Amino acid sequence: MKPTGRELKAVFQGIERTKLYEALKGVWETGIPEKVEAEKYHMEESEGWWTNYIYRLPSGEVVCFVTT
Repeated sequence: MKPTGRELKAVFQGIERTKLYEALKGVWETGIPEKVEAEKYHMEESEGWWTNYIYRLPSGEVVCFVTT
């Protein structure tokens, strides 16, 4: 996926109702890494159970590694 310059909520409709969204906000604010256990997602044409590992880089960017 390429960066779009848009808010996450605009790219992934309904993400604000997920544990992932809350974890992303928390990691961005605190810098403390988080793991979001398997949660079912429906995003665009993808659907499935994904586990997410979220980190804040020294540059301030937040990254998320996803496993299925």
